[in-house]
Amino acid sequence: MFFKKIPPRAISEYSEILKSLSPDKDFIGNKLYSELLDAIKVTKSNISLLKNKIKEIGVHAFQKDMNEINSFFDSLNKETVQLSVGKFTKAELIKRWIELQDKHLLPTFRRTMNYNQDSIGEIEKCLTRDEIEFAKGLLDQLLKPYLKGELTGNKLNDFTREYFYLNYTDYFEDNNYSPVKLIGVNDFNDKYYSNYDNWEQDEEEEEEIDSNDKQDQVESDLNDLIPASLSEIYYRNIIYSEDKEVVIKKPISKENIFLALENWISDIENTVNLYPAKLNFLSVFDDDKLLKTIRKHHGKTKYKELKNLCNNLYDYNC
Repeated sequence: MFFKKIPPRAISEYSEILKSLSPDKDFIGNKLYSELLDAIKVTKSNISLLKNKIKEIGVHAFQKDMNEINSFFDSLNKETVQLSVGKFTKAELIKRWIELQDKHLLPTFRRTMNYNQDSIGEIEKCLTRDEIEFAKGLLDQLLKPYLKGELTGNKLNDFTREYFYLNYTDYFEDNNYSPVKLIGVNDFNDKYYSNYDNWEQDEEEEEEIDSNDKQDQVESDLNDLIPASLSEIYYRNIIYSEDKEVVIKKPISKENIFLALENWISDIENTVNLYPAKLNFLSVFDDDKLLKTIRKHHGKTKYKELKNLCNNLYDYNC
């Protein structure tokens, strides 16, 4: 069933370790751990809010009760249609219709994937009026306001400006953005675009991470775990900002709209809410000298538990 309940994770089980290092509530370990738990709570709450928003849009579009909308969404992934451009479930077809509303993606559909006006019209005809209303609702009531921070209070642009010096506003506000994946591609970047000049980067001028600066090192390690969702948003923003025709050389994957949005929302929320808390905690505690001191004064067991907490945090998601 879509929107399955996420089971509780083990991060919350480490509070006694940090309290045992110092019961003082002002101890930095207790403060940073408390911030971490707060971030996890906000992340889970926002993911739940956004999943409910999708259900509400579905309830309105399909005239269903909230208690039956999940099973109705499931049925859309079972009903299939054969088109000139391939076989789709209704859940995949709704996503494809949404993708076709982004004018910047149309050249890719036409030139890379051999879509034409007839095949695009065929997709429109195969969707019911309710299904198109639902697709429009996802664009106008979920994706656009969410990226502007109107649904959760977290504006993605504020986060990316502070931590990655990136500005996404233009693409979000002026286009019918929806997340896409490319067939056979995990790392979405500019090499998959034609008619686009890559910016040159002088390797000698690239900043090297100071091995003595723990925050920089942790930030670099965490950056490696930033989800492809942010990379995809970033590259589409900078490449299409000039409003010229750019073609993606790889075909766009067919995706179930519900699972695609669930995974995308989870990626964004975990990054925006958890990244700062993880960065702060790991910058202090994932340090060999500190961990050796803890081992010396508090024993091997607490050293191992704290080391496990740090290791788990790098790839932890709600």
